[in-house]
Amino acid sequence: MFFAFTFVFSCDINSKYDETIYRSLDKELDEISGLTSDANKLFAINDEKGIIYELDQENFNIKGKIKFKKKGDYEGITVVSGVFYVLKSNGDILHVSKNGEIIKKYKIPKRFDGFEFEGICYEKSSNQLLLLCKKHPKKKRNKFISIYSFSLHDLDYKENEFITIQKNETLKHFAPTGLEIKNDVLFILSSKAPKLISFNFNTYKLEVIKSFNSLALPQLEGLTLLNNKFYVASEKNKKKNATIYSFTLE
Repeated sequence: MFFAFTFVFSCDINSKYDETIYRSLDKELDEISGLTSDANKLFAINDEKGIIYELDQENFNIKGKIKFKKKGDYEGITVVSGVFYVLKSNGDILHVSKNGEIIKKYKIPKRFDGFEFEGICYEKSSNQLLLLCKKHPKKKRNKFISIYSFSLHDLDYKENEFITIQKNETLKHFAPTGLEIKNDVLFILSSKAPKLISFNFNTYKLEVIKSFNSLALPQLEGLTLLNNKFYVASEKNKKKNATIYSFTLE
């Protein structure tokens, strides 16, 4: 599916922020790169370590660890029926049990060479994993937000995009980094010019629903929904620790 839009509604950006609502993470999660949730539990993954972390929902301390591999370049995580799917930056997917056993590794086809991915979620109605493209090897294609898919029925990557959304002037600096889906609404997070956008599959309405303060969240990397609350995660930089911020939309 291809969608082009001429304008986007944008929410107000708060120039100030309350430090108490941005929770610093353990140093082990300095390179946090993905969030997911399941059965009232919150999970995170680190870019460089093959460990899935369960986090406390209030203070975001590490409650438990699931080790599945050594070093890697892990950019996203999601849960389906109690098991994890971990996305690597090249698009490979690791199917990981709740005990850390690698059940299967799905290697992305050659036709995706040169792609960079950053973000994964589960689309229940089509039984597919959605993969957010961070960077397309064809420069012109980066004027679009492209999402590909992996069928859990066929256990294969689909050749064509699941959805492609053309960036307009408001989104020209949009840098895709995380995604989530609820009912018929797709949520996509941007790391640069940090914001959260939504796309409604029924109305085809695209909105900027929240903008973030880049001082508090300098490098957004993860997004998930748990009990109708959004959680976003930011990597550490020179001035700010790795951080999680949670919020509900009014």
